[in-house]
Amino acid sequence: MRLYKIITIAFVLLVLAACNSRRFDPPADTSDRAPIGKTSEGLTIQGAPCLADSNCETQHCVDAVCCADDCHGGQRDQWTCSDVYGTGATPIVNGTCTEIQPGDPCGNLESFDPCTWRGTVLNGGHNCPNPPFGQQTISCFGCAPGQTCPDGIPVCDQGQCVGCNGDFGTNATRPCPTDTSPACVNGGCFQCSSTNRTACHDPTPLCDNPNHVCVACFINDDCDGTPTTPICASNHQCVPCNGDLGSMATHPCFNAQDPVCILATGACRECDDNTDCKTLAEPVCKLADNTCVECVDNTDCKGANGICNPNTNKCGPGCANDTNCTDPNNPVCLLPAGVCVPCTATEIGACKAPTPICDASDNTCVQCLGNPDCTDPAKPICDLNTHLCTATCTLSSMCPNETPVCNPVTHVCVECTSNAQCTLPEVCNTTTGQCGPCTTSTQCPGDLPVCNPTTHQCVECINNMNCTPPEICNTTTGECTTTCTTSQMCPQDTPVCNPTTHLCVECTSNANCTPPEICDTTTGKCTTECTTRLNSKKTEKEG
Repeated sequence: MRLYKIITIAFVLLVLAACNSRRFDPPADTSDRAPIGKTSEGLTIQGAPCLADSNCETQHCVDAVCCADDCHGGQRDQWTCSDVYGTGATPIVNGTCTEIQPGDPCGNLESFDPCTWRGTVLNGGHNCPNPPFGQQTISCFGCAPGQTCPDGIPVCDQGQCVGCNGDFGTNATRPCPTDTSPACVNGGCFQCSSTNRTACHDPTPLCDNPNHVCVACFINDDCDGTPTTPICASNHQCVPCNGDLGSMATHPCFNAQDPVCILATGACRECDDNTDCKTLAEPVCKLADNTCVECVDNTDCKGANGICNPNTNKCGPGCANDTNCTDPNNPVCLLPAGVCVPCTATEIGACKAPTPICDASDNTCVQCLGNPDCTDPAKPICDLNTHLCTATCTLSSMCPNETPVCNPVTHVCVECTSNAQCTLPEVCNTTTGQCGPCTTSTQCPGDLPVCNPTTHQCVECINNMNCTPPEICNTTTGECTTTCTTSQMCPQDTPVCNPTTHLCVECTSNANCTPPEICDTTTGKCTTECTTRLNSKKTEKEG
């Protein structure tokens, strides 16, 4: 019942032959429409629209839908398998043969697109009389915005499902509505066409143009990218092999270079056991990758070439243990390679002076791998290119942590070559290559250019001469500032610190001025202006 409801909602209510219960005859001219019932999804389930019995899983196309049975032979009677008018007096489910009652509507479908039908109601004699022709009332496949139409007539246009006339995303008046079935072919929307494969991508990148569906392959070579599914089946899907080359299996291997089917993985490979390897040069099956090789271990090798190289799977001279290594320069047997080398990561003691260190990356003895290996104070640096201890450096990466910088001039490892390598307040003494307190201002950086001779720290200033007027030097902090806290901070031309404004001025009281000048406390300047005015008034009074 849930399936019937989904179909009824998805395809809306089919206006089909309700009471005639007859086999549906398609319109004669269908050249410009996609056949109903043949789309990328098939539309063959019960209740879906159809043109013939062969369209249906049930093998019964009655009243233009796939019916559960032949519905009394599809005769003109009171039985119907499709819902013509939607919900009527008698509930009808598309695909289920139902007996309608007198007075219920019934009719014959004349064509799909445009939809024309003729109709009447069931009379008391339980048969539908021939109704008038051409009565057109509602859509065969009604639809509303947001509802989905069948793929065969996929476009909802003015309330009815109709055929497309262009691909998805084009400027056609009725383009395919989704990118999952974007290709318009004869009015129907399909996964792909000869001109549109946008919906075809891994694992089905190819288009089966006759059926307009995306597939994985047409020939076995199309399955090259899927080793465990190397065979192209008749349904155009890449599948695992199930038999060797030349066998009667349904999906045998096809390539003489990889003739054996590995049933556990479904891949076609060169061998599955030694019997598949036919040549004397490569008689052993390497099961790790199912290829024929000369050897996989020492037991496969004979005579003088008794060691199997596991990297090349070739037999050659070599060793099984240290006793096979008689060359004093290569006394250690490297397993599983079976070759004699100077040392290994597990036998580093084989290295002797003057090359006492084992470089396990290439199994060679060297003088050093890092600075800790260089114990001679005269040669404390390990050159990582030559693995030799040396007194000089070429890169800072060669230097130890305590002197991490390589001086590009002297090629000696030092603590610093510039202030950037020191932590403030320390600066770099470029003569000694050490970080420490400053001794001269030339050692200080541009933002702290003055070396305080007392604290030996780089500061912005130690006196007002180091500041740009109107700034003055706060000798406590060593910073140039526009404000003062004591008169000692002020320059000679403005020697007094105003305790209110914290600005250096000429005076804050008459005591700061030389008579006859007095202090203008508003401007902080000494002036004679007030004395001149008094003398003028006195002269006028005496006159």
